[in-house]
Amino acid sequence: MIKIFLTGDNHIGRGFKYNKADELAALRLDAFKIMADKAAEEQCNIFAVTGDLFENNYGVSDHEIESLIENLRSFHGKVLIIPGNHDYCGENIDLWRRLEDKASGKINLKILDEFKIYEFNINDERVMIFPACCMSEHSPSGQNNLGWIKDYFNSNNVDENIYKIGMAHGAIQGVAPDAEQKYFMMSKEELNNINVDLWLIGHTHVPYPRSLSQEFEVINNKIFNAGSHMQNDINENSEGQCFILELNKLNNNKTIRAKKFLSGPVSFKKLDINFNGESLDNKLADKIAGFKDNCVIELNLTGFINRVDFDNRLNIIDLELERFIDHEIDYRGLAPIVDEEILSEFADNSFSRKFLNNILTELGNEEAYMAYSLIKNLKNI
Repeated sequence: MIKIFLTGDNHIGRGFKYNKADELAALRLDAFKIMADKAAEEQCNIFAVTGDLFENNYGVSDHEIESLIENLRSFHGKVLIIPGNHDYCGENIDLWRRLEDKASGKINLKILDEFKIYEFNINDERVMIFPACCMSEHSPSGQNNLGWIKDYFNSNNVDENIYKIGMAHGAIQGVAPDAEQKYFMMSKEELNNINVDLWLIGHTHVPYPRSLSQEFEVINNKIFNAGSHMQNDINENSEGQCFILELNKLNNNKTIRAKKFLSGPVSFKKLDINFNGESLDNKLADKIAGFKDNCVIELNLTGFINRVDFDNRLNIIDLELERFIDHEIDYRGLAPIVDEEILSEFADNSFSRKFLNNILTELGNEEAYMAYSLIKNLKNI
């Protein structure tokens, strides 16, 4: 049996737009300690990274590389990495040599950056790895890097007792959007027709298959894309996870068992709340009650609240959200209720007060507040 911990699309070095961007970047790196510990606990033989470990191949700092290596040290199996389209390999790119040099003597790391078979012995079993790594950011339209692997199997009969594992980076047709087909597009049919036992794929930030549970189950599928180990922003529909895979031989047949591992140290949440006179702190507290502390919250507040809450809105919001890692608030759509306190700013028999009262009665609070704002602006001219 071969056991694999699968991750990819980690994007170390990608920035965040939030105030605590540095803290979020550190959490992204620290998550590798969580993953390495889990891989060791599960007694995995391979820690596989299927591309885009880094955000690019030119701006990676020594600190990021050294932190990554330190976080992986609890795993004593083989760390196998293929370059993706963000951190692609090439003659004049020294990123991967820097990583291998710094990892030497600390972790058992190998960069699979050539179109050739990498062969290992694991648990007295022969394992052949077939990498379809990236050597550019984009592919010619409709092309991928599977050709050399197809040619190999078309020309060679491989002993079925050998474990044959493909690693590739690129969009899976029907799973990842790639309208221009410039991200090394691969179809499921194409992958299934190649005589490997297992495909470890990267590029898509959401997992495939999405149906895996946190318990091992036999899977009648040989294509696996774990997605990102940590949600990168609010638009990424993923909780941050990895896959743990078992490849077994049974009566000359290979079977696969798989489960997911939730590795994401951060969750991004977007919340729209509309108020119609309710207490700001009570309604906000109720809406966020189910969110864990490890969240980054994007909050959009609209509607009408009482004048006291409106005047103290920043303090109330900050107090309710202080337990979260970070937050971003849009409260431009929030306004005070047009009540007696606001009306009292104008004399009883003034045109402005009568005008506001009529609008409030006939049209409602939203229009009355717009009229109030207009009157205040005109008075300031």
